[in-house]
Amino acid sequence: MQATPATWRMLIESGWAGSQELKVLCGGEALPGDLTAQILPRCGQLWNMYGPTETTIWSSVYRVQSVTATAPIGRPVANTTFYILDSKMQPVPAGVGGELYIGGEGVARGYFRRPELTAEKFVADPFDHRPGARLYRTGDLTKYLSDGNVQYLGRSDFQVKIRGFRIELGEIESVLSQHPAVQQAIVAAREDSPGDKRLVGYIVAKPGQHLSTSEARAHLRQNLPDYMLPSAIVEMDAMPMTPNGKVDRKRLPAPEGQPLDSASAVPPRDEIEANLLKIWQEILKTTSFGITDNFFDLGGHSLLAVRLMNEITKLTGVEIPLTELFQGATIEHLASIVRGTAVVSRVVANPIQQGGERPPFFAAVLAGMNALGYVPLSKHLGPEQPVYTLQTPGPGPHTTQRPYSQQEYEQVASEYIRAMREIQPNGPYYIGGTCEGARIAFEMTRILEAQGREVNLLAIIDTWVLENTQNRKLWKIYYYSVRLRQFWRQPWRSKAESVRTALRNRTQWWLKRSAPRETEWTETYWPGEDFVPAVVESRITVFKIPKQPFYYHEDPSLGWASRTASGVDVQVIPHGRHRFLLREPYVRELATAMSEALRRAQSQRCPFPAMDAEQLAEASTALR
Repeated sequence: MQATPATWRMLIESGWAGSQELKVLCGGEALPGDLTAQILPRCGQLWNMYGPTETTIWSSVYRVQSVTATAPIGRPVANTTFYILDSKMQPVPAGVGGELYIGGEGVARGYFRRPELTAEKFVADPFDHRPGARLYRTGDLTKYLSDGNVQYLGRSDFQVKIRGFRIELGEIESVLSQHPAVQQAIVAAREDSPGDKRLVGYIVAKPGQHLSTSEARAHLRQNLPDYMLPSAIVEMDAMPMTPNGKVDRKRLPAPEGQPLDSASAVPPRDEIEANLLKIWQEILKTTSFGITDNFFDLGGHSLLAVRLMNEITKLTGVEIPLTELFQGATIEHLASIVRGTAVVSRVVANPIQQGGERPPFFAAVLAGMNALGYVPLSKHLGPEQPVYTLQTPGPGPHTTQRPYSQQEYEQVASEYIRAMREIQPNGPYYIGGTCEGARIAFEMTRILEAQGREVNLLAIIDTWVLENTQNRKLWKIYYYSVRLRQFWRQPWRSKAESVRTALRNRTQWWLKRSAPRETEWTETYWPGEDFVPAVVESRITVFKIPKQPFYYHEDPSLGWASRTASGVDVQVIPHGRHRFLLREPYVRELATAMSEALRRAQSQRCPFPAMDAEQLAEASTALR
């Protein structure tokens, strides 16, 4: 299993016991000694991985067998070369720090449509005389150890990496300095708690001015994505300086202990709120908030939200679902559930962003799935665009052992429509979803049209139509190759059990005592020739990533052209990846494309005429 140090730390904190059969790969950030000490007893092997995207992800590996302050990054992999050079691009001796340059077959051609940056970062290889040989400047400070392994020391500039995102501190400082209350601003990445690196802003305010964390984040959010927002703002009389007149970043104080920095910050009123406040302070690494402040506005994100709910359950014994953060991401709201004065919400329509003047966008989500990805999407859509998720509370009725039936989709869609109409009684409607949520949104559109209601936008987020879109032969190659890889990775005892299970199932099928388990999936993905797909009148907008799986048919519309009588608009998210489209930084590109689609849809009326009472009754009878 491969994950970042922050993810391994979160697993350990949640009680993960590990397995001696597990090979742990740790990469993306430096591997600190305290985390090494916790992982080693929980696995069979621990490997530290290093390599930037510009050199095809992994460039070196190092097997960690003992605890050191920071694990080395090892030696370069095959067809890769390392050079540790000084400012004049001359090799430095062992034990002396220098910038790491990477050469070899893994070096990328450059940055897309950014020739200046390409020329800066990809330079001619002075040690390889073959035509076109180049090196990539990593910006990482490293040194050779006495055994030939390479030790990572840090960054050579002010670019930092937090939760996998590369962040230029100067960009944040520039925007923060533009606030009318700020005289000077510095932003630093701090790791006051091992494995929890955070952005902290330091400001010197103008005479008579004050800037709270919430006000600073609101200002920064207008120009920067959420992952670039500092979790705390420390106001100082003056910046600490070095003898030569530069800001001494090493002497910037930790944000802990900062008082509530807003007149509206409400202190805890009882023991439950005080205990929850301590949990929030530990997770958010700041004390500059009160019980009515919003978790997401304070820098919280989906990973921290999972940890937050786990910690509350450990302390109180009360399990609170993640969806409850949509009803109120405040200590005040969560405390009311813990003390029993409020119950877990059973509403289907969860408001993520309210108050805008535009018609709301409703995102359909299957019960039991994580809907927190729509929080960053809503923020990037802008405060004028209301956003709701539609999700049945609870774990949901479905299992992974079979596909969802058409009847189940229709039941969920009908329930979502009832909840949506409580928010917006009349159309036109703007709905969408991804994965199973896309199928639910399609069924909602079909039912709404049958009722004579308008759907001006049906947004499908990188999801294929299920039926008749996969090449069955190619899919079998993919399916059995995955199964084979999984089989060979199992220990011998598990392999033997897998073989016995497969033989038993196949024997039962030969004897006609049971049908193969995949029959329902086969009928779903490859229905017979008599299959007639449902078609809607609404035009469909598909937001998709550039590259699709090889086992699907070549179809720019992802199969949705066969499901609409009005055509498909295809919006390609240039740098998107399917599982991460609702995460930073890809969600910004998705939000840009969706904002434009919403703007176009909201500026025109849907051409479908409303039904009279008699027609509506006939349509309802047909649906039943």
